[in-house]
Amino acid sequence: MPIKNLTTSFKQQPKWRRIATYFLLAYLFYALILGLVAPLVLESKAPKILSEKLGRNVSIDSIRINPFLLRARVSGFSIEEAGRDDEFIAFTLLELDVGFWQTLFSFTPTLEHFYLNTPYAHIARVSEGDTSPTSDQESTVFNFSDIIDTLTKANENSPEPEAQEPSEIPHIRLGEFRLSNGHISVVDHVTDTQLDYPELSFTLTNLDTHATSLSVDAGNSAGNSSTSAADNSSEEETANHYAFTLATTEGGSVQFNGQFQLSPIDIAGTFEVSNIALAPLWPLSDDVIDAKITDGALSFSLNYHLSEDNNDFRFQANDAELSLSHLVISDKETARVKLAELRLSDINLDTKNQQVDVANFSLEQPWISAQIDKSGVDLVSIFTPKGLDKKSPQAGSSSPSTTAATEASPATPSSTEASPTSSDFSASAAPNTGNSAPVDSTQSDKVAWRVILQGFALNDGDIIVQESMLTDGVNWRIFPLNVSTGVIDSTLTTPIDYAIDIKLDGSLVQSSPSSLSDTSSIAPPASSIVSKGTILANEQAVSGTIDVSQFGLSQLQPYVEQYLNLALEDGSAALSGTFEANSDSKVVFDGQANIASLTIIDGLKQEPLLQWADFQAEGIEYSSTDSTLSLQKITLDKPYAKLLIAQDKQTNFSNIVVEQTASTSNTPEGVQSNAEPNVAPGSQTQATSAEEASELVIRIQEIVFNDGSAYFADNSLRPRFASGIESLNGSITKLSSSADTAADVDIKGKIDGYAPVALYGSINPLIEDIFLDLTFTVEGAELTSVNPYSGTYMGHFIDKGLLSLDIQYLLENNQLAGNNHVVIDQLTLGRKTDSDQALSLPLGLAIALLEDSNGVIDLGLEVSGDLDSPTFGFGSIILKAIGNLITKAVTAPFSLLANLVGSDDDELNEIDFTHGSSQLTDAASSKLATLADALSKRPGLRVNIEGTVDEVPDAYELAEQKLQQQLLTLSGQEALPVDLSPSTMPVNGPLADALSELFISTTGKTVEEERLVVIAKLQQSADGEGLGDDIREDTCEDTGNRGTTPAQVTPDAALVEQALYIAMYNQVRSGIDIPKRELAHLADARAKTVKNVLANDLAVDANRLFLLNSRQHLQLKKSGVALTLEAN
Repeated sequence: MPIKNLTTSFKQQPKWRRIATYFLLAYLFYALILGLVAPLVLESKAPKILSEKLGRNVSIDSIRINPFLLRARVSGFSIEEAGRDDEFIAFTLLELDVGFWQTLFSFTPTLEHFYLNTPYAHIARVSEGDTSPTSDQESTVFNFSDIIDTLTKANENSPEPEAQEPSEIPHIRLGEFRLSNGHISVVDHVTDTQLDYPELSFTLTNLDTHATSLSVDAGNSAGNSSTSAADNSSEEETANHYAFTLATTEGGSVQFNGQFQLSPIDIAGTFEVSNIALAPLWPLSDDVIDAKITDGALSFSLNYHLSEDNNDFRFQANDAELSLSHLVISDKETARVKLAELRLSDINLDTKNQQVDVANFSLEQPWISAQIDKSGVDLVSIFTPKGLDKKSPQAGSSSPSTTAATEASPATPSSTEASPTSSDFSASAAPNTGNSAPVDSTQSDKVAWRVILQGFALNDGDIIVQESMLTDGVNWRIFPLNVSTGVIDSTLTTPIDYAIDIKLDGSLVQSSPSSLSDTSSIAPPASSIVSKGTILANEQAVSGTIDVSQFGLSQLQPYVEQYLNLALEDGSAALSGTFEANSDSKVVFDGQANIASLTIIDGLKQEPLLQWADFQAEGIEYSSTDSTLSLQKITLDKPYAKLLIAQDKQTNFSNIVVEQTASTSNTPEGVQSNAEPNVAPGSQTQATSAEEASELVIRIQEIVFNDGSAYFADNSLRPRFASGIESLNGSITKLSSSADTAADVDIKGKIDGYAPVALYGSINPLIEDIFLDLTFTVEGAELTSVNPYSGTYMGHFIDKGLLSLDIQYLLENNQLAGNNHVVIDQLTLGRKTDSDQALSLPLGLAIALLEDSNGVIDLGLEVSGDLDSPTFGFGSIILKAIGNLITKAVTAPFSLLANLVGSDDDELNEIDFTHGSSQLTDAASSKLATLADALSKRPGLRVNIEGTVDEVPDAYELAEQKLQQQLLTLSGQEALPVDLSPSTMPVNGPLADALSELFISTTGKTVEEERLVVIAKLQQSADGEGLGDDIREDTCEDTGNRGTTPAQVTPDAALVEQALYIAMYNQVRSGIDIPKRELAHLADARAKTVKNVLANDLAVDANRLFLLNSRQHLQLKKSGVALTLEAN
């Protein structure tokens, strides 16, 4: 039998051949099972098993195993999406090659290679987690969440693995791992984001889990404590190399490669991210903030080294570069932030030294568009995390006590502990002074990091801000903005040098806010601000230089018009100097400033109000520490001011301030507008004392005016008045706020181009109670130019006249004293006006009284006033003084004439006469001489002369004169005794007989009857015996109509006769009637006497003397002559 023969023959073979045959048969069986049977079984069973395990459809095109090379290959592997035919995970080829002989000879599991070709993964976020109590979905759902759930359920019943002792890393070798042509697709259905990475590769060569020596760069391995044995092979030195590459559809890439070892861990290599587009990634943050990155690319590279030393890790990075290019951040409508490039260069980091070194940080062409309104800066809202937005009202509404309790709770660490501030870095780096408490070592480790930036630069920045918080809309543009610094150390112990160079401009909003992104619609700024200096961050101090040039003041107009009815036209400001400032409110400045070509327009009248060609302030020195401000020199070139009085008598300065209406619209909700801040006890007193202590001391060495002018117009008058002052030149020197000093003033100019005007003296307007001692002079100003005022207030226009002033004022302790010397030459009144505001005084008389023989009015006016009086005003006291002078002149003209010739007699208008006489007394003659002297100095006056009488005494004297005339006639005497009177009347003789005859005819009584009456009177007054004769005479004067009493004692006969003739004399005189025509004749005689004396004796022109009709309007209250004055 053939089989039996074959068996017998095999047994007869040599032993070695039989053994070889066994091995061959076993190998063939192995090859059959592993190379043919196993792939068929796996192809049929593996997809089904995997599908059951994963809960997904799994497919495999083919599985091949090479039993001779120990190589397995899986082709066309795919895991489908749940419920869809789309691929979730797939690859075209997976190849594994076992290094049998290497494993056999080295006793180390070895793989020749592991290849994964064209792997694909699709990762998707299906929905966001909902943490609300009513929701069943507590976590985010991905497209692989069902796989995880399926595997979790399958392992629920599996026993938990026992805890194993940590073991050493197994020794495994892999010749090459290669993942090529990979593709990853990431989809986020929550934010509707799709990311695609079409190119992915990863290689790992010469993997050896026990390799201990790496060819690491010396710079990266500096300080590495791990050492290598000298006999390590070159294979070990090149082991564990890896390289990873990921490409994006936008042209970006991520690459890192290097070398590593596992025990101790030591990884080194390079990492590079190049042009990774940020816009596709940004939708993933839509639920975080409203801002969106619509363009931009990220690049980053570094050399890194991670090493393990004594169970501690050290990470080093050097030559790192980070850049963001073409960054655009937008809101929902338009771009708001742009950045050409952000770059950090040459970054070095070492965790052992806890230090980061950055060679340079630069921002190229940043562009920002922002809006500021009453709600704040809009950029803040789009960059604020949405969660904080919702929580902020609750946080704001919490009470201070609750907040304080929360902050103080020991269970919640404070923010200070959680995140160290810059001051913490500074404190940790500062030397221990012995006063600080010991610092915990762990806390010290946390705050010991140090960052050193060698330089920062911001170049060609462009910032556009639309401000509508204070105005109706102003576009501010800062372009270019350049900022650079020197070394910045996070310890803040070293000075930081800086330089800032910006240009600034503001303009009214002409377009919608969205057009702010169109930079071309806004003019390039002209204002320049340059500053260089040093910042001492640990001392919170800064010092440097500043230079501001061509700052257009007109761009401040929208802010000015909110409070002032003014318009700023033209005008540019400049400032330069050095400064110092710190957190202790110390501010020191030393420099100069100027404002050129400024014009301030009256916002209501649209007319120039103030302007100047140039304003220079030199030698400015300010110190907040000493509270001093000093200026070496202020120069005003061609200053101009305009003062207008409108028809309603309001000036163009009276309505400058805009009336502010009370409004609560700007008050935040929930805050009372009238709420007062909590003030700590004593804080107000401290603030007041500090304010007093820091009262600013001002010193200005010199103020110079060059070619100044002013214009004044009064439109309330008809005709309109206008005048100007030109060629104002002069200076104010040594102006100071010290109370013991006063500035010297010396300013000269011309009124209407020809009349010199000057102001000189001393002044100190900077003290609380202003001091001034000034003299103001004007020479030869034309009075015809003030016709609108003279016509309105004087009732006459002026045809001719010149005005000169010499006004001196002293203001001290709020008390004003002034001496005004006014000279008016050749004043000639013109046409009379019908003004209802004109003075009702005889202006012509006043002029005639004040004007001398040369046509000159020379007045001295003394004024005074109290500035503390609420009714005080410089203009009012001067006008009052002038009004009082004119009133006094026309109401008491003779007093003025008396003063003119140095007489104390202020009653030259009254010439007294003896009762019953028209003859001048010596006193009256002296008065007339004084009057004549004064009239010679005032040729424009004429005198009205009116005689007057005092009715009773003048009539008495006239009756006396008539009685004595009758006695003279009846007695036949040639003359009466000189001293004839009732008491000296003779009791016998011709005069006695004549009196008796007149008595009988006048009274109708007999002498005997009168004698009896006299005797009775004397008897009644017997108790008055021994009294003088005068009393007895008085007793007997009026006895004619009274009864008699029986005599008790017979009087002396001589006494009876004397009393009798006294009584008869008095009764006869009383019986004489003096008619008014005789009194009028007396008055007329007196007036003529005065005129004759003035005209003939005192040489007063008779044409200036006028007698009034005394008889027609007889004055009966004074014996004399009344004089009045009139203008010629």
